[in-house]
Amino acid sequence: MPVPKKEINYKEFHSLCKEFLLYFEGYVRDASSPMHRIITLYSNLEEVIFGKIKTHSWV
Repeated sequence: MPVPKKEINYKEFHSLCKEFLLYFEGYVRDASSPMHRIITLYSNLEEVIFGKIKTHSWV
């Protein structure tokens, strides 16, 4: 899926990436992070990059 030409809020994007990676690392290590939080963060990242999409890539 190509990235549409639009302004990306890099501050929001960076913050979401950082939080996603922290949760994901916690999940991989000891499953202490809830999977629903990881999925929510990932879908928020997709929305920042691609805008509102009907079907997320992980569905």
